[in-house]
Amino acid sequence: MLALLDALPRGTRFVYCSSDHVFGGDRGPYRESDPSHPVSVYGKTRCAAETVITRERPDALIVRHGLGIGPSASGKSGHLDWLRYRTVRGLPTTVIADEVRSAVWSEQLADRIWKLAHSGVAGIRHVAATAASSRVDLARYLDTRFGIGAKLAVAMRHEQSVPHIGNVELGTEHNDPLAMPLAAVGAPVTEIASRS
Repeated sequence: MLALLDALPRGTRFVYCSSDHVFGGDRGPYRESDPSHPVSVYGKTRCAAETVITRERPDALIVRHGLGIGPSASGKSGHLDWLRYRTVRGLPTTVIADEVRSAVWSEQLADRIWKLAHSGVAGIRHVAATAASSRVDLARYLDTRFGIGAKLAVAMRHEQSVPHIGNVELGTEHNDPLAMPLAAVGAPVTEIASRS
């Protein structure tokens, strides 16, 4: 990260897409000022990058987001393509029941990041969703909506060999138009309307 920042001219806008993995635990929703507490190497790496960026470029923008739901470049990563890929190949598809995330459609997430990048906003910003969803509910919704035919197995975090982040619903302490929650994937229309 330091090499990238050193190579970037000082007047250049720097936007870093971080992750909800900087948090871990069961007390979401997390806001921008909440202390990070990563439980995985991935989350710790994201936190380390955020620390360097904040120190070296205080005018930078750090965007934290949860699950972006849409097609992936590899065709097998991301929650939707992961379900499809594993189902087509007959691989086990285990989802974690006690993991809760903010999931939004990738196109809307990309549009929000683009608008934030072209705004004067600096510091840390969360992209929140109108509702959070368990990984099980999200997998069932995507399975039904896209006719995947997944055979889901359900497990708990404590049964896994690697740490899972828990309830990391993202919230925000900002109230400008670029802080408005995006429609949650799978949230009922009435729920979205009541939170708007």
